[in-house]
Amino acid sequence: MSKFTVRFVILALCVAGLWTSCDEAAQNDISSKGLHQMRVKKGEILVFSLPQNKSTGYELCWMNESKLNRQFKLQGVKSMLKDPNNVDGGGETLTYQVLATETGSDTLKFNNCPTRLWQKDCDFFAVDSVREQENGQIVSTYAPNSSAEYRIVVTVTE
Repeated sequence: MSKFTVRFVILALCVAGLWTSCDEAAQNDISSKGLHQMRVKKGEILVFSLPQNKSTGYELCWMNESKLNRQFKLQGVKSMLKDPNNVDGGGETLTYQVLATETGSDTLKFNNCPTRLWQKDCDFFAVDSVREQENGQIVSTYAPNSSAEYRIVVTVTE
């Protein structure tokens, strides 16, 4: 093996190692409901994953995205089925990419909402009300501080 080939292989391994370590550092896999803490610098993209299983009739909805649109800009959402054979019903992992645009600390709230059962999209549920079905009617109760299944406190620094 020539010196050039050895140097090239070493360089390729170093670049691959840096690429993988950077990707792992930026990724935050969340598998349990509750409160989670994350930090990111202003201007960077925060990447995190949450579980979802739409076959149950529920969809994971970002409840306060519209209220935080000055602080955070959604750059993309990717979906990957959990089943290795890509069979529906096994659930999926949603990976969010969110750009942090302002310093401070805010809570991103996510809930599993009955979108298929009620034939509504996430925007219907992302309000300052709790929506419930009573006697075949949808009832809204004002609840600006309602809890969320997944709460991600994001601290954005300079």
